Amino acid sequence: MRRFLLLLLAALMASVFSSCYYFDAGMENLLVPPKLTDGQNEIYKVLENRAGTGISLKYPRTGDYRSAFVIENIDDEPGKEAMVFYQNNVNVSNTAALTVSVLDKEDGEWVPVYDIAAAGSDVDQVAFSSFGTQNNMFIIIGYALTSETDKVLHIYRYRDGIMQDLFNCPYSLFEVVDIDDNGYPELVTLSPAVTDKGGQITAAKANVIRYQNGGFVTSDSVDMDSSITSYVNIQTGYIGSRQTALYLDGMKGQNKITTQILFYQDGKFQNNAFLDRTAADQLTRQAGNLSMDIDGDGVIEIPVPELMPGYQIATNQAEALKEETDPLYFTRWQVYSNGEFVEKYFSYLNIGLGYTLTIPQNMQNGTITAKRETAAEQNGDEIIFYLFEESLEQSTQELFRICVINQADIDESLDGYERIETSGQLAYFVRTTPLARELYQLDTDMIRINFTLLNDEDQ
Repeated sequence: MRRFLLLLLAALMASVFSSCYYFDAGMENLLVPPKLTDGQNEIYKVLENRAGTGISLKYPRTGDYRSAFVIENIDDEPGKEAMVFYQNNVNVSNTAALTVSVLDKEDGEWVPVYDIAAAGSDVDQVAFSSFGTQNNMFIIIGYALTSETDKVLHIYRYRDGIMQDLFNCPYSLFEVVDIDDNGYPELVTLSPAVTDKGGQITAAKANVIRYQNGGFVTSDSVDMDSSITSYVNIQTGYIGSRQTALYLDGMKGQNKITTQILFYQDGKFQNNAFLDRTAADQLTRQAGNLSMDIDGDGVIEIPVPELMPGYQIATNQAEALKEETDPLYFTRWQVYSNGEFVEKYFSYLNIGLGYTLTIPQNMQNGTITAKRETAAEQNGDEIIFYLFEESLEQSTQELFRICVINQADIDESLDGYERIETSGQLAYFVRTTPLARELYQLDTDMIRINFTLLNDEDQ
């Protein structure tokens, strides 16, 4: 999920940046269904011949499979089948109008072999797993119901031309992962909190679902933080010495986010939020600061932002209206190891422009700050780092600056800058000062070493 979001950000930036400014626009225009390939058109025509021309394709909203056409080997025979999600527009008020159709090839032609009425009004997520069995491929489909938060998961097995519905449960999120490191994947689901008719609330839970003795069973469960209203990010990573864990970023209210980590400890399914409440509370931060593996080592880092020296958070609306410059933040990246959170990196994070800059230790602890300023003409806006002197106004000793420019706009106005990275249409430039080199031995090469693109293919 992280890779998809970051690549999407990079694509957006590459198409709109003509100079160094900050992007803050919606993604709605990217949600137009893609043009069908020749192979997909062939399948679509077969479905039209069978179901009529009043059908529309349905695209999964999350997960690794985002196409209405999923081509996989889903049975115990050679060759791949096609699964297609579509809605019959003649009867859109009926949930059963959403159909999962299975097609197989006969004599080189796609032929519909089985249809199953979907269990919801939309397709949320699709996944596949053998769950450690032989000659089995299970199909996991999450359906969205009429409510955005009301979802149900079904596990199917396709054999002998029939789609068998083996298991179902309500869920908020799901992930297929070997969570207990036993060599076989399990299905981890988040089940929503439930209030019964008497007003009794059953807490939201994380559940481990396994395939055992020919069926699916919930083997372990753990409570989730009851203050979480929705989840916006789920990732598989490691804690400690390559121990598998799930990281979940969830919303607390409208503008706060926190992270829970699920893993096995001493054979028991655990949620770190309940092992160390104080440490978990320290991870609560502004929305938008998602956990990510910024250095590509498989361990997920959790960003905890703090205001740069000289910035203050407005305490009321009147102060906010007077604020001329958006505050800038440094980020302390925390990792969970040996039962506690430890700081791994201290950096400046710029999600909008897709990079992070690790700040050397001798420049931390109130030593430097930064301002977002308009540079001369074509260079647009830049992030300029200064030696901190009691206040932003007094901080005028420039150390270095970072600018991101569309490569088509690079010209002689960049005299004194050095390119340190390139990503698609974007070029990343740095300009250092003698003061930075004298006080901190900070030159372009040092900044290049500490500079990381968030959508780097090596991540």
